[in-house]
Amino acid sequence: ILVQSAIAALAAAGFVLRERYAAPPLLDLRLFTVLPFAAASLVSFVMGAGLFGSIYLLPLLVQTIQGLSATDAGVMLMPAGFGLCMVFPVAGRASDRVAPGSPIGIGLAIFALSAWLTADLDIDSAFWTLAWLTALSRLGLGMSFPPLTAGSLRVLPRELIAQGSGAINFVRQMGGAFGVNLLAIFLERRTALHADALAATQSHDNATSAEFVARTVPLLRAAGLPDFQQVPAALAFLGEAVLAQASTLAFRDGFLVVTAIFVAALLPNWLLHRATARH
Repeated sequence: ILVQSAIAALAAAGFVLRERYAAPPLLDLRLFTVLPFAAASLVSFVMGAGLFGSIYLLPLLVQTIQGLSATDAGVMLMPAGFGLCMVFPVAGRASDRVAPGSPIGIGLAIFALSAWLTADLDIDSAFWTLAWLTALSRLGLGMSFPPLTAGSLRVLPRELIAQGSGAINFVRQMGGAFGVNLLAIFLERRTALHADALAATQSHDNATSAEFVARTVPLLRAAGLPDFQQVPAALAFLGEAVLAQASTLAFRDGFLVVTAIFVAALLPNWLLHRATARH
């Protein structure tokens, strides 16, 4: 990992040096000296991270915590896709008539609200509740994408518009890559943290755990398990339940992080709004 990270850092530095002196550059770095475009790029990065990160978190959640199949997880995302298709044309028309900061800000707030509501999930959360919360998040993204693209290009000099169009999409895809990877690491670490914290409470003094084992043993006896295996099997089942609870708490933390990031993105969006309002 350290070697690959060093190679990546050297490659990034080489790319920046190459683009500064290449004619014409693959990515004109002058784009990011335009403060409103830099702000729009940051918002685009966050939106890409949120979009791809939620696509990663939600199917994984319903398959690992609720035991749904991959097909059911795909069906859960379908209303969100339909909603995104319907809101795109409306948002595109609105971006031609109003300053982009307003619909982008509303879209970011809607996505943040959706992520915050999703953070209250558990194993008993209804399938359609999660489906509609996902659709709500895509409504927010659908309101934001067209005005963000239009607004980011509106603040650029004419000779940089073609470069800006490619750059804003590149930044969004890079945000998606970072979002998925960082959320995967975060999820793993938080699961381990919550598992250790919950495991520390599983002692003989824990009345809830003792009751859990006491109720599980008769079920195992009824299933035909020998007497000497019933208590160890009940304890193993308790361990699985603790791990499932730790994973649920980690997913909740992940959605709270997504919420905080989208709320923080309102600041660069405000800079973009001020800049485009002058044009």
